[in-house]
Amino acid sequence: MMTESQGLEHFINNIKIERDSLSQQINYLPPGVIRWWRQFKNGKEYLVFSQIINNNDSRFITKNKQLLSQLAAKHFLEHQMENIDNYIAALEIAQKESLRITSEAVLKELPPEIADICHANDAGIIYRKEDGLLNEEQEWRRHDYIKSDSFSQFLTHRTSTGEFVRSKSEVIIYEVLLKYDLAFRYECQKYIDGYPVHPDFTIYRKDGKIFYWEHCGLMNQQDYIDRYHWKLNKFEKEGIVPWDNLILTYDDPFGNIDVNIIESEIQNKLLIY
Repeated sequence: MMTESQGLEHFINNIKIERDSLSQQINYLPPGVIRWWRQFKNGKEYLVFSQIINNNDSRFITKNKQLLSQLAAKHFLEHQMENIDNYIAALEIAQKESLRITSEAVLKELPPEIADICHANDAGIIYRKEDGLLNEEQEWRRHDYIKSDSFSQFLTHRTSTGEFVRSKSEVIIYEVLLKYDLAFRYECQKYIDGYPVHPDFTIYRKDGKIFYWEHCGLMNQQDYIDRYHWKLNKFEKEGIVPWDNLILTYDDPFGNIDVNIIESEIQNKLLIY
């Protein structure tokens, strides 16, 4: 399964591919850069264009429509590449910093003597999993995440914690997850193949395994079914599958949900490990 850091790296690589494509397009365009200024003559204003090569050689190209168009395109592509370079730099900084926030990453930065004390201290900063004190889960609960902003007008159903979700069925699932004190996120953004995907629920099981939960409530609408199949295909490429780490539930044909099924999924997959 791809980690969040690996997903970000994959996203960065896709952007770099786009940048290389722009670079190749620029290589096919004429040399030099385009410059322009306004000129007044006989009381009228004119826009004048020139081509400058190596900051020395320049010539007017106002009437050369083809060259003018090519250099204008080059100017646009070069500025687009500059923005992409800045974006990549920011993402690479974010990726580097994301590797520093885990407990293990912090321990590696500490002197060995201090790190050993933290590991050995049951009541200290790092709790041992064998004692049932999952500090990693607490960190995961507190960590901010990017939520879906698609079709936000449909986030109309409010849960007991004040979270707005898209359906009454999702309210039920949300509340049952709370009942069992499971750490979870609603519509947490995850990148797969460079695309942002938003599972309905992302759940941190107490042994550290991540589960994903999709609830399907509009299976009588073809566009919904198409989006559902697209998401499942993306999940499968990432190793998110029903026989391992994906929970799938459905409304019945009349839009009803059975809370006993929800509880059964939780008891059999999220409480047993």
